[in-house]
Amino acid sequence: SEKVSIGQRQAWFVKTYFHGAVIRSEFVLGDASGHIDATIILADRAPSILMEMSKTETGLLSSVSAYSMNGDLLFTHSFDTQKVELEKANYTQTQSSALKIGLCEDAISIFGFEAAGLGSSLAFGPRSESYFGWTSEKDNYWLGRFQLNAYGAEEIGGRSTHAERTAAVLVQPTRDRISIGLIPLGIASCVYPSQVAQWWPEVKSAGVRVINISASEEMDESTCEASLDRHPLRADADAALWVVAAGNQGANKARGCPQSLVGLPGLIVVGANQNGRMHPQSNYGENLVDLAAPGESVSGEAWGTSFSAPRVSRVAAKLFALYPSLRPFQVKQALILGADIPRTPLPVLAKGVLNARSSERIAQGFSQHRNVTQILQALYCGSENTSCTLSQTKLTIHSKLVEKDASNEN
Repeated sequence: SEKVSIGQRQAWFVKTYFHGAVIRSEFVLGDASGHIDATIILADRAPSILMEMSKTETGLLSSVSAYSMNGDLLFTHSFDTQKVELEKANYTQTQSSALKIGLCEDAISIFGFEAAGLGSSLAFGPRSESYFGWTSEKDNYWLGRFQLNAYGAEEIGGRSTHAERTAAVLVQPTRDRISIGLIPLGIASCVYPSQVAQWWPEVKSAGVRVINISASEEMDESTCEASLDRHPLRADADAALWVVAAGNQGANKARGCPQSLVGLPGLIVVGANQNGRMHPQSNYGENLVDLAAPGESVSGEAWGTSFSAPRVSRVAAKLFALYPSLRPFQVKQALILGADIPRTPLPVLAKGVLNARSSERIAQGFSQHRNVTQILQALYCGSENTSCTLSQTKLTIHSKLVEKDASNEN
């Protein structure tokens, strides 16, 4: 239900369904961040059991006490918080990362990342108030570490292999030899402006220019448009490029948020290709997907646009590092215009697949203040004073890009 404010607290009503049937109804009391402190479980619309949560100073669930409707204590159950509390204390970051990328993933675990060989990739911020150091909000100590649920307990299912696989693509060693550190942010906290505002100042001041979202929040386009009105994608569009996965429904219809806002100058939507074609399960469409990139995980065990997006994010971060004066929209143009177009063009705006080397040459041209026609003719025709079919195709794509940018500004 809608949340009702009571001083510094909030109250709301929840129904939990399983296979279409209501299995639990409850009134919930929590703090301003949605962390639950107490819940009254209902039976036949009347109070049945009161569950009261006790937590550590950092929000971990330490015990739960259950009371009958008459106020009699039924039981108290304690939780072992030591392992989770010590997780950060035992972590040592071993690399000094030249570049940092925001990682919008849930269920990020230091132990999980270490087990996957990614332990040195997580980047801590300067704020001691929060677990990963990127927010000054004490109430959100666990922001970006959402394997803990709203009760402050470890979520069923444990760590996220999706987060680890996405991270592996971002940090995998390649010939460019760049070192990348990942800032753990969570999914919802990358979408909803009120949550973004808690970490955005610190992340921006750290010089982060790329945010990777290999996920989406389920909402329709109009709701997404209204919800993200104060999001940095609109309010601070020249600060960073937000790289998002297109989705794996095999559809030519925008799915989720922020994907449905495709066309914003600081947003690039990435689909997946396979053997020179779009993967049959990747979302597609010239007006919905900007660019394609390989969708295999590093291990080859999984596939999805979730792993296409971080390949683009990695190249984008390198372009910002090489040419720091570029704006996000210029890097977006370089990525799209640098794509390799196969004999049968792909159904995305770029008509092709990520090409890091070509994108770098285009970004270099932008940094030298050359116009796009000169850049594309030199790259694809061999001379700035000649024209060829490929450069004309790229100029048509560029016109559509600029047109979308202008329509979003209006």
